Amino acid sequence: MTRTSSSLHFHLSHILHCAIAAVICLFSLPQHISAQAIEAGYGKGAVLKFDDWLTNNALKEQDAQSFWLGYIYQTHAEEDCGYASDFNYPTFTFGLLVSDFNKVRLRYNPRGTRPIDYDSRCGTSFTAYASIRRSFFRTRSGWSADYRFSNGIGYNTHIYNRYTNVDNILLGSRLAVYFDVAFALNYRYRQYEFFVGPEFRHLSNGGVMRPNKGINKAGIGVGMRYHLQSHDSISFKRTHKPFNGKRVYVNIAYSSGLRGSQGEWLYDANNYIWKDNDVENVKYGKDGYRLCHYHLVSTDLMLRYARRYASGIGIDALYEPYNRDVEIQNPKADRSDMSKWSFGIAAKHEVFFRRISMQVALGWYLSRPFNDFSNTADEYPFYERVGLRYNLPWLDNSISVGYNIYAHLTKAYGTELVIDFKLPVIKLR
Repeated sequence: MTRTSSSLHFHLSHILHCAIAAVICLFSLPQHISAQAIEAGYGKGAVLKFDDWLTNNALKEQDAQSFWLGYIYQTHAEEDCGYASDFNYPTFTFGLLVSDFNKVRLRYNPRGTRPIDYDSRCGTSFTAYASIRRSFFRTRSGWSADYRFSNGIGYNTHIYNRYTNVDNILLGSRLAVYFDVAFALNYRYRQYEFFVGPEFRHLSNGGVMRPNKGINKAGIGVGMRYHLQSHDSISFKRTHKPFNGKRVYVNIAYSSGLRGSQGEWLYDANNYIWKDNDVENVKYGKDGYRLCHYHLVSTDLMLRYARRYASGIGIDALYEPYNRDVEIQNPKADRSDMSKWSFGIAAKHEVFFRRISMQVALGWYLSRPFNDFSNTADEYPFYERVGLRYNLPWLDNSISVGYNIYAHLTKAYGTELVIDFKLPVIKLR
């Protein structure tokens, strides 16, 4: 598959993911919005060295900063929403983030001499995001503390280029999926609120195009919010609303995944040749890597023990039709009879708010034939999945749609569109 075709599929896939996330967030808000605010913030930090390639002098300059502006909706007691009360009245933010990586510089020098006379750079990323922020304590004097999760999609100005930006293998595509987690201490004075706290931000294309290490930034964020309502006009009195939905159910999910060929990329990266200071041949690979399509079927036994939470265990069956040819990096191995199936067992957890939910899975491969044939550094006996769902109001609310990021030790392996079907087994009192 050509790079143009792969890029088109990647762009369409991530635009669809962004649209799903936007629909999930918008439809999860109440119809009558009354408690609102505007937020502006600034973050200062550094891009992290998270593997040997970055640690061994590849990442020369790490300083990074970010700026953001967002619209906030604050849930409150007048909504009479059990989810909002259980979560201690969280806020939802929709905003724009500018991540400045222009001071970040990369140059890899594994053999002591290289015919490259420039540093690669990461440029600027523009991100549209949605976040949920939950307070774990509040005082009447205006002090509070909270944590935040965000998800969005970003556009990167400077990405990997084998001729002009060869060592920026952190950002391998224009579009990228965005995540962050942060904690903050807040103080509110009248309609003004000030905050400060640690934050972690991540940009990655979800493994759909190679190279793609992803970029991770850790630092401190500060900012101010202006609330359109006075503090005393919003009630945060928590009320207990009985939950009658406790049950055991079976969740059956089908995932359709896309990923760039990690095997082809690493084979080329580990076998590139320099010839007499010929800059034309100093490259980690070719112009594009095959876009691979895989399938996953999961069957989970889940316990919905609270309005907010369900937990359980499941079996995952992964089918990769391409792995006998595309992903192999050990050419001496006879792979003619290698199974294209992998099986795993995973702990599953789902967090609900109205019709939106976040799913997390931590799994262990029971059978992974591909491990015997691969030299891929990212192959581990365990895996992770994290994603969002929107529960459709059909068939007694049993169908949900969304997406996952499939990863090995936090490194993206692929991006998946998912449909879930919940089958009730036992209703609990």
